[in-house]
Amino acid sequence: MMHRKWIFAGRNSIYSTINKQVLFIPCIHFVWHKRTQLFIVTLPRKPMTMKYLTIIFIVLTISSCRQTSMLTETERSQIIDSIRQTLHNYYADIRQKGLTAEFGYLDHSKDFCWIPPGYSTPISYDTVMAILIRKAPVYRSIDNTWDSLQINPLSHEVAAYSGRIHSSMTDSSGKTSVFALTETGFVIKRKDGWKLLSGQTSVSKPRAGN
Repeated sequence: MMHRKWIFAGRNSIYSTINKQVLFIPCIHFVWHKRTQLFIVTLPRKPMTMKYLTIIFIVLTISSCRQTSMLTETERSQIIDSIRQTLHNYYADIRQKGLTAEFGYLDHSKDFCWIPPGYSTPISYDTVMAILIRKAPVYRSIDNTWDSLQINPLSHEVAAYSGRIHSSMTDSSGKTSVFALTETGFVIKRKDGWKLLSGQTSVSKPRAGN
């Protein structure tokens, strides 16, 4: 049995077997997932900021050293390419079909939660779906592109990613709003491909529209 560098120590804590210390992060729930041998992060219904999600990303990047060692360089490269293609397809489908195209890319499970722009607390899959259905008719076109994208495989089935997004949204009246977005999240591999599991999208700053 491979030695674990991090051990579940409580709902908000993980224990480092190397430094012999407990890492406590408020508002974060760590759950040891036996099948994937990974810590899965769940976001409780409490105020959450990008700072905490950045901490999660760093923590899981560090703790993934053992997990990454289970992947060959070829496997790691293939996983990164697959997720990158999925995230690019995600925005291409939204560009072509509108907001409801997101349905095919979100993980339909009780573990799903997201903090969209303008929100301070995570919302569930059902809430996200309701928002997308309500807002889809409002926009004539949506064009999101990745300015930068970093992907860190944690296993064959889970990966963390972060990036900056250029977003241009034109409403039904013809008014275009352009934003710079920052996104940090986790994806999980299902039978039908990679799905967005949890994370946060925030507005870095508005840009001049047309």
